[in-house]
Order: sequence, then C-alpha cells, then structure tokens
Amino acid sequence: MTQDAGVEAARRFHETYERLAPQFGYETRAETKVFDPDSPNGKLMAATVSEVMAAHTTPNKYEAAWREMHDALSWMQGHKGLTRYLGWNFARVANDLIKRAYPDLAKDIPDA
Repeated sequence: MTQDAGVEAARRFHETYERLAPQFGYETRAETKVFDPDSPNGKLMAATVSEVMAAHTTPNKYEAAWREMHDALSWMQGHKGLTRYLGWNFARVANDLIKRAYPDLAKDIPDA
C-alpha cells in the first residue's frame, strides 16, 4: 500500500470512527475530531491502517493465486504428455496462470 493510499484509508477510517462513536456512547477527544495526516496521531493511524491492510489483502491475493495455480498444475499432472511439458515450462506456466488470474499482481512477475 502506498503512503498516499494509507493516508486516505486512515482518513476514511477516522471519519467513520468519528461518525459511529456516538452510537456506542463514546465521545472522542476534541483535539482529534478532525483528521490531520501530519499530526503524530494521523501519522500513527496511517501507518497502522497501512500495515493492517497489507496484512489482510496482498497475502490473500497471492494465496488465492497459488491455490489456483496448484489446482491447474494438479490437473495438468494427471494428464499424460502434459507432465513432460510442465517440467520443462513450470515457471512460464505458473507465471501465466497468476498473470491471467490476478492482473494486478502481474507487475511483479518478469516476462518470460
């Protein structure tokens, strides 16, 4: 997650938190009612949101991509003739599957 995306996510989190707080009988502090990305509180919130988002988005995409690749490769291994092809071209097949299933991850995969 980029720094700008982290700040924007923190801003949205903060605004939602402020909006919901009264419904839970909670009064937020007057000095932090308005999100300030340059304050220590704003910087901490942006860093926290960025770390949490990174932990719960990217690994899940990679995990899903690898699961999909595993399923496709398992199917290929079950068919005679494809096993030899797979052995020679494993990286190309894996990268192609990931690129097609998750184009946003393709920027990190070198072209073969």
